[in-house]
Amino acid sequence: MKLDEAVIEIVGREEIESMGKRVNAWVVNTSFAGVEIKSWMDDDGKSLKTEAIAGFTYELTTKVDALKIDGESKADIVAQVAIPSGYIENYRDTARLKVRLSGVSNLDPAKFDGGVQTATTGDATDEVMLTIAVPKPGEGYLPPNRDPKLAEYLKSEPLLEVDDPEIVEASKEIIGGETNSVAAAKLLNDWLYANIAKKPTFSLPNATDVWRTKYGDCNEHTVLYAALARAAGLPTRMAAGVVYLDGAFYYHAWPEVWMSDAAGWTRSIRRSASSRGRHAHSDGDRPARRSVVDHEISRQIENRSYRVRIAMSDAIMIKARA
Repeated sequence: MKLDEAVIEIVGREEIESMGKRVNAWVVNTSFAGVEIKSWMDDDGKSLKTEAIAGFTYELTTKVDALKIDGESKADIVAQVAIPSGYIENYRDTARLKVRLSGVSNLDPAKFDGGVQTATTGDATDEVMLTIAVPKPGEGYLPPNRDPKLAEYLKSEPLLEVDDPEIVEASKEIIGGETNSVAAAKLLNDWLYANIAKKPTFSLPNATDVWRTKYGDCNEHTVLYAALARAAGLPTRMAAGVVYLDGAFYYHAWPEVWMSDAAGWTRSIRRSASSRGRHAHSDGDRPARRSVVDHEISRQIENRSYRVRIAMSDAIMIKARA
């Protein structure tokens, strides 16, 4: 996940119906990271209607009308945009994963290869086979990390106010006197899980706002974790993709921390105490029930400007990085 340029084009005027009235709206097209969004706005810039990704159309309405949903509309939106798949048995205890990506021509395995993940060409021209194993975190290091190749993952960004006094002080308070990178990363992970309320949020989050409000979904958790970790000298990046759960892949975001040279980038995902016995430990301290899951994903990858990866920690993920 990173900041990128967006192209916004004002197409012209078009009359539409909104809130029971005819409105001469402005038509605005937005292109961002290969995604096309069409919006209709009034003269004050208020969005009246938006045609977005995944076939969704958003329209301005009253709260009363929005809650008047019929039987066909009662499905969970998150489930509606999930990628269905076959059930993967014992996926929480899987230490290695093999996945077939298909449906897009000219897939280049080199774009998916690296780190704990290996990629090879599949049987067809539009297939790539990905294999990934759960990495061991290694012994860690004494923060801050001084590797020049990782310097960009310690810097402040418009949404990651790493140098903000509130973020710096919060990071110190949470980590305390811990001097090991692996232990420090886990302290941050546990603190966010316990203190940031899990609440669906429609926003473009930044770290300081999330720190003050103390709530949000995976995006808010990810941006705050990244800022706190970077402030502690732990190289951290944000990833967005999908996570596997009970027969489907759901869209998700999560932080990745450079734990050690041995482990490289490691997913930061909090396990609840009640589920620890059913999850594959990221430090590999016990064998998995199944060594390999061979699973086919029959899904058209619509956004070709993204790189797709498999990640594995407490869940099975396909990671898309711009």
